[in-house]
Amino acid sequence: FYYYDAIKNTASGINQKKCKENGLEPNYENLPDGARLIGFNDPENEEPLNAFFKHAKEGTIADNIKLHLHSRTGEDKWFDCRCTPIIHDGVFQQGAVLSFMDVTANHDRAIIYAKHLQSIQSDYLAKGLFFETDLTTGIVERTGGKLLPEVTNFIGMQHDAVVDTLLAQNVYKDSIRTSIRINCNKEHL
Repeated sequence: FYYYDAIKNTASGINQKKCKENGLEPNYENLPDGARLIGFNDPENEEPLNAFFKHAKEGTIADNIKLHLHSRTGEDKWFDCRCTPIIHDGVFQQGAVLSFMDVTANHDRAIIYAKHLQSIQSDYLAKGLFFETDLTTGIVERTGGKLLPEVTNFIGMQHDAVVDTLLAQNVYKDSIRTSIRINCNKEHL
């Protein structure tokens, strides 16, 4: 947490030891430019950082922003930032409380998951087949994929009948012993 002084245009860490532990500076001056000099210098930070400190200076509520920090220790970190103006009796007191929560672990997991989804989607049609089934009726509504037998139209059939047909036709005789993979998608539930 930081106290932002709108008159001096500075931010002072409330717990300076904790700031340093998180790769942040204990004090920032000449904001937002001072923050850019000390690590918040990614081009993607430009617009959100300007808007964040504009709200802090004016005493208006800002949307939460996510900022990328290149810390002096060489670490890349991501922070969820919030600005809460200090208002007393309806009057802005020329200050705000700024909070920076380290969300690096969640950010990294989201990137890994997105890359995983991309790899699945890029190989999905080329290396497999799919059939989408309405779970309430058990009827196949859509099919596709390069490995789908061209002679059989599964749309309108019962899900179990499609699986039985595929296995009976030995469509995957070389790979059937290796694995059968069923993906369930809650998108249409």
